Amino acid sequence: MEINSDTPAGLWEAGPVAADIARLHAVARPPETNLWCALEQSWRREIRRAGLAEVEGPCTVGMVGILESAEDQDQLRAHACAARNVLPRGSFELGAPEDVAIRAGHAWLRDRPLDLLFRYYPMDWLADERFEALIDLLAADRIRMLPPAHALIPQSKAFLALLWELVGRGFFPAAEAAAIRDHVPVTTLDARRFRRTRHVIKPYLEREGRGVRFSSGLSRRDRRRLSVTDVVHQEALDLVTGQVPVLTAQGWSLETRSLVFGVFVAGEEIAGIYTRAGARVTGREAVFVPTLLRS
Repeated sequence: MEINSDTPAGLWEAGPVAADIARLHAVARPPETNLWCALEQSWRREIRRAGLAEVEGPCTVGMVGILESAEDQDQLRAHACAARNVLPRGSFELGAPEDVAIRAGHAWLRDRPLDLLFRYYPMDWLADERFEALIDLLAADRIRMLPPAHALIPQSKAFLALLWELVGRGFFPAAEAAAIRDHVPVTTLDARRFRRTRHVIKPYLEREGRGVRFSSGLSRRDRRRLSVTDVVHQEALDLVTGQVPVLTAQGWSLETRSLVFGVFVAGEEIAGIYTRAGARVTGREAVFVPTLLRS
C-alpha cells in the first residue's frame, strides 16, 4: 500500500481513460470511483470549515506549486477546475510559494489578499527561512491552507512504523490488524529488527525515490551510520513487472517497468485507483497506467 496524502498525482492521467480501455476487454471494468465528485466534496467540506461557504461576495484562492514543472501546473489547473464548481464566484490565482507575500497580517498573491491557500507543494519544504512569515500566519490561524498541515503525519514513512508498532501492541481490531499485515510492508525505526535480512532504508520525508537505499548495497559501516538518522527500515518486496508502452520525445518504446498500485482517498471515500509503472525505486520517470478490474 502506498500512502499519497496530498494530491491525486497519476489519477488525472490514468483515470479518465480507464472506461474507454475497459470497452476493449470483455471481462474487464473500470473501478467504481468518481475522482471529480469526491474531490469536489472534499473542497466543499474544507470551504465550509474555512467559513467561506457563507461568504456572499467573491473570494480569492491562491494555488501554489512549482510552476516550472508542467506536471505541477496541470495539477493546479485540475484542482482549480474542481474548486470552481464549489466556489463559482471565486477567483483562483496561480503562483509559486515564494510569490506569497505577507503584509499587515494577511497573505497576498498577485497583489490580491487571499482567503484560502491551496498548496501542491510539500509541507516540509515550507520549513525554510523564506517561508517563516507564512508559517507564522498559518500557525496563528490567520489563513486556511489545503491540504492542512496535519496531512504531513500520514505522509511520513514513520507513520507506517507507528502502524506496525500499534499492531504489535494489539491496538487495532482483528480485521484492521489483518489488513495492515496483508498490505503494508513491515516497517520499523529499529534497524536491528531486520539484522541480516535484506530490507530498504527510506528517509521519513522524501519523494520520487530520493534517498532510498537497499541494505544489500551498503557496507556494515554505512548501515550503522544510517540507522541513527531519520529513516525507517522496511521489508524489501519484489514488485511485479510488466511490459509497458511508453511515449517519449523520441517516440514509442516497449519498456519493462515495476508496477505499484495506488489508491487515492478523499475524506473517507476511495476516489481512484491507478497503476504507476516505473523503476525498481519509482522516480519522476514513472508513467501511469489505467487500472481495470476483472468482472
